[in-house]
Amino acid sequence: MVRTDGLLLTEDAVVEGDEIKTATNRYYDVKAVRPMLNADSFDHYECDLHFNPSHFDVDYSTYAGTWLRDDARYRTKVYIETYWAAANAEDDAGAALTIRCMYANVPYPLSLELYSGSTNDVLILLGKAKSTPLIGHDHSAYGYHEQVPITIAAIDKTAVTADKVVTQCETELRRILETYPLGSVRTLDQTRETTEILGSSTLYQIEYLMNYQRDKT
Repeated sequence: MVRTDGLLLTEDAVVEGDEIKTATNRYYDVKAVRPMLNADSFDHYECDLHFNPSHFDVDYSTYAGTWLRDDARYRTKVYIETYWAAANAEDDAGAALTIRCMYANVPYPLSLELYSGSTNDVLILLGKAKSTPLIGHDHSAYGYHEQVPITIAAIDKTAVTADKVVTQCETELRRILETYPLGSVRTLDQTRETTEILGSSTLYQIEYLMNYQRDKT
């Protein structure tokens, strides 16, 4: 039996799995939907809600300081944002996509960065890098081979076909790596697709590994 924390009456189309945000910034998952009739005509939906305490509005000031900058994610973020050509990734109407390049594993649902009310069309998510020391003839490290996980994510929205824009962004990433190697050959390996069903929406995601070598710090 599903616990019910609230009851929603609405004329708007709602399906099980949708997320509802109240005026007081509380988030509820829709667990059951019942169409209600007036005589023989549809009148409204009656929905059972389950409060989700893990969803909350983001305080971006947490990520505005310098404490996260001294790693490969920050260097990769600056690299991508410096050479990204907006004209190479457009929505269905031919307008430049709004791209947000950010660290992965933030303490809130990524869907909040893409749903209605957000100006973001595509997320480029940067994970923690894996570093492997390169050992020379003297048995000491002379550099590192690094792999930075990169995930491109999008959902279908007005004038945005998620599958299409994810492919465009992959092509643009490859162009940057090929055109601006910056001291090391950089390659982008596709690892897996991690698309998720989120209620009435689909979060299209593809994971990559960016490979390169760097000198010692």
